[in-house]
Amino acid sequence: MIDNQINRTNRIFGLDLMRATAILMVLCSHLLWIYPNANHIVSQVFTLFGFWGVEIFFVLSGFLIGKILYKLYLQEDFTIKTVFYFLKRRWFRTLPNYIFVLLLNIVIGIFIGFSITAVGCYFFFLPYFASTLKSFFP
Repeated sequence: MIDNQINRTNRIFGLDLMRATAILMVLCSHLLWIYPNANHIVSQVFTLFGFWGVEIFFVLSGFLIGKILYKLYLQEDFTIKTVFYFLKRRWFRTLPNYIFVLLLNIVIGIFIGFSITAVGCYFFFLPYFASTLKSFFP
């Protein structure tokens, strides 16, 4: 049963390889939190790995979302409502996770005694438009 499900998903090996590479690159950069006194060259490479890994994720997301939108565009019944429905579904998949992690960060921050100021602006994505980011997510 599982073999049939895997064969039916039409996975693209190259995209899976890029995803795995990006995951490993980001994990390597996170090793610097565990072992911060690494060799200077190694720490620089791992820092770059984190940056490049995130960039690969952005490219993959743009490609996959663009592919979905392009397929929607090619349908005969394509309207602007189709795009808004797609965006609404995307937001309902993304926003609950963001709110959950934000609330978890707030609870952990309060628990460890971190100074939390202007946390409400994170619920509306406002700190990203400020000139300096607040240190809530250190």
